Amino acid sequence: MRIAVISDLHLGVRDRADRFGHTPERFARFLDRLEADHDRIIVGGDLYETWQGARFGRTREALAAIRRAYPRLTARLEAPPYLRIIGNHDPSLALEGVPRELELSADGVTALFTHGHRWDPPLKAATPIAYTFSWGTGWLARGDDPFRTRVFRWRHRFERRFLYNVTPSTSGAPTCPYQRGATALLALRPDLDLVVCGHTHVPAHCRTPHGDYLNSGAIAGGSLVWVQIDTRTRSWRVVTWDPSHITSEAP
Repeated sequence: MRIAVISDLHLGVRDRADRFGHTPERFARFLDRLEADHDRIIVGGDLYETWQGARFGRTREALAAIRRAYPRLTARLEAPPYLRIIGNHDPSLALEGVPRELELSADGVTALFTHGHRWDPPLKAATPIAYTFSWGTGWLARGDDPFRTRVFRWRHRFERRFLYNVTPSTSGAPTCPYQRGATALLALRPDLDLVVCGHTHVPAHCRTPHGDYLNSGAIAGGSLVWVQIDTRTRSWRVVTWDPSHITSEAP
């Protein structure tokens, strides 16, 4: 089985806080290639940006507005061959039966797919504060004054330095909470060959004595990065395409 994993699209309502960064037409061509080359496509959480809507806590309202803003794209991503899991920015999907994690097994390979926010220190320590902070990020993004811009950039630098730093795709001690969490899970679950996450927006492939941790990065911001798994050849890797060059030929 050939599996692709994309995550963190953060589809919004096409306002200043919408971080998707792609035109629907260009992104549709990218999905055409994924569908042609893979049997299953996992959307690993944060498909929608419902926690940074204009009204605090109105995630279901935000979800309906996003579907109106991207009707064809959202309908496509909610139908086969796509399988979705919930992220911390689209919790309302739980009301529609979308799971928090998935396991797939084929050709003797078992993979677990989870968004990764289960290992997020702020969410674990102070969930209400973390979600309030997340909504504030959307508020900052909608403004264009220098103060909001500086605060938004400071938040981004803090996260990259203290939360999302990951060791390169070699062996070594885990350096971020998500890598540590996945490594511990692999040690507890000898039946798993790999754990695939999103959430951090930082692509990664780290080998451990118990299996592999991969992060599919983020589609948001105009990026085209994903995890590719081939169970028949027992191979998996992070793949990146140049967003400005989607053609009929694979890069």
